[in-house]
Amino acid sequence: MSEEQNQVHRFTHLLQQFQTIASNAHAYNAKSKHERFTTLLTKFKPYVDDLKKQHSITTPHYNVFNIFKYDYNEVKIHTPLLHNFLSINGTHAQGHLFFDAFLKQILNQSDNVFTRYQEKYLQVKNEFSIPGGFIDIFILHTSPNRDDRFAIIFENKLKADDGVAQLDKYYRYAKSTLNLNDAQILVVYLKPNMSDPSEMSISTQLREQLLSQNTLKTIGYNPHIKNWLTLCSTKIESEKLKQTIVQYIELIKQITYEEADQ
Repeated sequence: MSEEQNQVHRFTHLLQQFQTIASNAHAYNAKSKHERFTTLLTKFKPYVDDLKKQHSITTPHYNVFNIFKYDYNEVKIHTPLLHNFLSINGTHAQGHLFFDAFLKQILNQSDNVFTRYQEKYLQVKNEFSIPGGFIDIFILHTSPNRDDRFAIIFENKLKADDGVAQLDKYYRYAKSTLNLNDAQILVVYLKPNMSDPSEMSISTQLREQLLSQNTLKTIGYNPHIKNWLTLCSTKIESEKLKQTIVQYIELIKQITYEEADQ
């Protein structure tokens, strides 16, 4: 909660207390006390009215994602929205802006198979089905040149527990079924606040191996997704898109408890 919101809450609560006391005093015919409280109420009311007027302009409590009560819903909100941002042909109409920034700023990729992609071979899929599961976001580069192919696998975990051998299956699908080597595979494990996948999802030995060779990346909505979208918004002219990003970043702060910590 912002400081401005705190102020409104405190003063509204104070006004309610004064009103209660004033009403009680009046009920007991304590006329002088009632008059003093009424004077205090009169002095405070313009300040609270001014804060309410500021709220009517800035609407700090309005967030469309909160209205639909999908704060933690991976399937209906977070995965589809991230999928759209990462899609070069997404309705955001910003081309490769989000995808390039994600590769370079979040995944720290530069001058390798991932950054040398060709748009015509790039596919970004949502809830991609493989034997034994679904990959939340699956980015595939299907170049006719085998050395230029790659796969980026996103596992989006907000509140759900890790599935049995989940990341293990996804990694081996890219390795065995798609015949990619480790330098052509990125497994991205996304949590509200960054943390490693559990042994339920991938063995400790394989997890440490993939982490050490940068095949597995662990990132968080806060700070990584928040910072990525903040960076991209500085390069966008569309006010409509900017406001969507602003509201989504506010949602990220809520689900990662950033506002509560401030």
